Amino acid sequence: MPPRTLAKTLAYVACIAPSEYGLFWNTDGTMPWKELYWVLQDDPRLRFVREATIRELELIGADLPFTLQSGLLQAKNPDDLPRPVAVTPPPTLYYWARRKQLRAIRQDGLVPDGARSHVALFSDRDAGYRRAQYRDPQPVLVTIAAGRADPAGIQFLGAGLEMYLCSRIPMDYLVIPATPEEDPGAMRERGKRERKPSKQAAGAPASGSFWVGPEQLRPFRDDEDASVPAQSQRKRDQGPGWKRQSRKERHKREIDRD
Repeated sequence: MPPRTLAKTLAYVACIAPSEYGLFWNTDGTMPWKELYWVLQDDPRLRFVREATIRELELIGADLPFTLQSGLLQAKNPDDLPRPVAVTPPPTLYYWARRKQLRAIRQDGLVPDGARSHVALFSDRDAGYRRAQYRDPQPVLVTIAAGRADPAGIQFLGAGLEMYLCSRIPMDYLVIPATPEEDPGAMRERGKRERKPSKQAAGAPASGSFWVGPEQLRPFRDDEDASVPAQSQRKRDQGPGWKRQSRKERHKREIDRD
């Protein structure tokens, strides 16, 4: 892709229509680079873009509407960015949370990450799911009762057709499903199942297996006996005194010859 075309594409995604891609800018005109990077990964034509690519575009004088420093995008003209406006939200909004977030959300409510001024919420429950998977392969869906939160004084900003921004939502307006990592009852129940003794009788072989007894070994012993030479077999059958008896017979033959 030519550098000029790439610069225009990045400008459109990040600054002209960010809400179409689930992106938004902080009130100070900044945005974490990793969020733009995740969006670019969804387009096979743009997966090659890295931080070094942005710096190369800056070096050749490409017309980018932002700069990149220490993993943070800074808009050159923040006043030109789309401005979210206060709106009345739909009755229900959705947020995909990392599993590691759940305990903090239960304690403090839904609040922005350290590098963010707002939390992005969606009216479509599937929106934002793919982006959330970059941070957690199994994100948890948090449901927000926006219809009750708005009259209580919690402000929602419209940032696109399906995206809304909020600075904080108390736990009273959140519905979080229980997960095995958090539900002690589920963990105890799973532990009981793992410790539950088997119904199989003690001392009985496991299903699909059998014990080897003397009856099963007899054919092998017969084969071993058949492989022993006849003379050795006769000697073994005579017992441990066969050597002594053999010497007596040999000595007797020598006396007879004399």
